[in-house]
Amino acid sequence: LQATKLKMLKANGEQYTADTWTNDYIDVSLENSKYESTYSSISSSAQTVAQTSGSTKISAIGKTNLRVTTTDGISTVTKDYTIMIDNVRPTVILAMKKGSNSGDDYASNTWTNQSIYVYSAATDELSGIQNTSITIDGSKSSLTSQLIEKEGNHNATLEVEDYAGNSAIGDTMTIKIDKTNPLATLTASVDYKTINFTINASGANSGINLSNSRY
Repeated sequence: LQATKLKMLKANGEQYTADTWTNDYIDVSLENSKYESTYSSISSSAQTVAQTSGSTKISAIGKTNLRVTTTDGISTVTKDYTIMIDNVRPTVILAMKKGSNSGDDYASNTWTNQSIYVYSAATDELSGIQNTSITIDGSKSSLTSQLIEKEGNHNATLEVEDYAGNSAIGDTMTIKIDKTNPLATLTASVDYKTINFTINASGANSGINLSNSRY
């Protein structure tokens, strides 16, 4: 005697394999059998299913544990199935540090004179993160971290996908790097008893902050 098999179909009609993540609901029913069979949920199930021999739609987020019970009037056998549903998008976080992964936090759209280390800090509470890609200035990479060293303005975007197939794209972060010292010249002119000083300064990337000028 073997337990009657549980038929499990996704919303699009494709067969669902137990113990795998999906972002679909699952229609479950018993396959034809000459023996008396029912199924119901067991402990720690996301969805409660009362004992039945009919069809049920499983849509609760998380893991629903079902037990099929089959009897021939003399013996009784059981078989367990786990249906795992995650239709929640991952939380996208592109973390940015100055210099390295142990550096100070970097705030988007601010100037810095250091390279910027970007990495995925995305989370997914159910099925977990499966795929990660970081796009820097239009160039997409499957790396989970990158070091941006080149001077100038850069755009960085993180995209992640979980094991159930839910994907999410984060906001585009702007990174501004200026490692070049500004150029400055100081000239003086004498006008009777007055000495006039003139500062000519230029910064190729971030510009000049005159409030920090000293002479």
